[in-house]
Amino acid sequence: VRLRNGELDLYQVNLALRAAELEARLIDSGVTFKGSAKAGTGQLTTNGTVQWRNSLPYGDISIRGEDLLLVNVPEARITASPALDFKIAGRRIDIGGEVRIPQATIQPADLTGAVLSSSDELILGEVPRDPDQSFRIASRVRMVLGEKVTLDTFGLSGRLTGSLTVDTGVDGISRGTGELAVADGKYAALGRRLDIQRGRLIFSGGLLADPGGVVGPEGCDEPDSLGNPSPRLQVGRVVSAQLTAATDVEDG
Repeated sequence: VRLRNGELDLYQVNLALRAAELEARLIDSGVTFKGSAKAGTGQLTTNGTVQWRNSLPYGDISIRGEDLLLVNVPEARITASPALDFKIAGRRIDIGGEVRIPQATIQPADLTGAVLSSSDELILGEVPRDPDQSFRIASRVRMVLGEKVTLDTFGLSGRLTGSLTVDTGVDGISRGTGELAVADGKYAALGRRLDIQRGRLIFSGGLLADPGGVVGPEGCDEPDSLGNPSPRLQVGRVVSAQLTAATDVEDG
């Protein structure tokens, strides 16, 4: 089976795959395949083998890419170079590898008051899923930021650098290990505008939304006279919130 000059659009993030090609060959109780596509100016390749045993899939899938335009919406434009491997064992899928992000511009809309849905959320009228029939997905992915990753949200603007390994269990809980830095940053809130001389988020295996250590603008550790959190703490919360939201989108 061959597919040539295919196209795929994912409108949520405005991902446009073009010149897609796929070649698949049937083997005993399974299929082996290889394919490629373009995303922006970048090139994506994939290959793998999947077999069925007792009506369940088993196999390995590899995805590689260079400078892929994965997100292109007003709130974010993200170019990534993934090197990911998927191991399928029945209803268990393990994802591992690395994603380099050489360039990104993140300017999210006002998320004041936004709350992520709970993992135990129930929607009335929706047929409940049988846990024994659902796929369980776990991942360990290292994210490496390049020199052209910028963030502008909640009064914080600047470049983000560093690397972070995100471990997500089958329970959907994400934990981080690594360090991110805010460079050439500025922070404005409550009538104050501060230059961030140095800023770091340190993750030591705890929840992604709760870094183990936060270092923000120098000399701004204390709350103000109204009891508002210090700029140092607020900077950490802003970056952590964006990481949590990004992880939630990826998992979805």
